[in-house]
Amino acid sequence: MEKIKFSDLKFLSNKEIEERILNLETSIFSLQVKKTTKQTIKFHQFKHFKRNLAILKSFLILRLQTL
Repeated sequence: MEKIKFSDLKFLSNKEIEERILNLETSIFSLQVKKTTKQTIKFHQFKHFKRNLAILKSFLILRLQTL
């Protein structure tokens, strides 16, 4: 998964951003479950998912504050 940019998010609606946030949260949860059950996972995905989640949440908060 590639890093999300603010310029790409300008064209998304709040609903689409919330859907992406939910998808990332479920992905992080499934990775944590796999880690706990000792299944093979790619640990670098934690970093990518958490970073993208922070970017999406920050952008959504900024957008809601300007309304």
